[in-house]
Amino acid sequence: IPEPPRQVTAVVRAEGIHLVWRAPDRNVDETPLLDLAGFKIQRAEMPLDKACRTCPREFREIFDYPYTGQRGQVPEKRLFYYQDTALSFKHLYTYTVRCYNDREHLGMPTKPLEVVWDVPPAPPRALRFERSNRLVRLFWTGSTTLTDGTPCPALEGYTVYRTMTRGVYSEPPINQELVTDTSFEDVPEKLNTTYFYTVRAVRRVEQTLIESLPSSEIEVAYLDLQPPIVTEGLTAVTTPQGILLKWIPKLEKDVAGINIYRSTQHGG
Repeated sequence: IPEPPRQVTAVVRAEGIHLVWRAPDRNVDETPLLDLAGFKIQRAEMPLDKACRTCPREFREIFDYPYTGQRGQVPEKRLFYYQDTALSFKHLYTYTVRCYNDREHLGMPTKPLEVVWDVPPAPPRALRFERSNRLVRLFWTGSTTLTDGTPCPALEGYTVYRTMTRGVYSEPPINQELVTDTSFEDVPEKLNTTYFYTVRAVRRVEQTLIESLPSSEIEVAYLDLQPPIVTEGLTAVTTPQGILLKWIPKLEKDVAGINIYRSTQHGG
């Protein structure tokens, strides 16, 4: 039978609980896993005010996730995703994920993953930016309520997301730690690229971080605003044909060309 899936985590957002995991590459006898057929996602639930953390869980299968990768090879090294939306506020949910092979033999379950689901905060508002050379400064108005209109308990902070495809935010946030202010500075990798940003507010319920819906999206045309460095070594030599100019070429990748200026007055 297959080993359990690896690196099972949960990202909790206003849209639902997002489970993320990787497939194993071996069976429990250390042979390569060449016949992975899918994953069984199982869940147990109980009201948060009656939650017994040491009691046995009653798991039931909520989704059969087929594996569509190539048979006869170890599974692809990629992430798998499942979004659970059949949720009730103030509940504790516990998840396990199990692999099964072509003969429908179930592998061992992963270690139970506990997640609290409760009312998410309202999203940040008025997201805007300023640009200074390569630095992009984001600003927004913080969240003060939950989505049901009640006052928001103290927020843990904010997460900032960036993408090059409008509306598609499949990557983790670009901040490594929660942003505790209502501003953030970013230096994207590529110039002359259009980036899109959103921000989410984050509250903590017990050990679970719950993200809000995203703020409105902003578009940043990340053009190269830095002029080329000054040309050096300019000399002029009089020849019978005219004046021959010479200079040291620069190797900046984005130099489009050279403009030459002439005047009959110094500094003119």
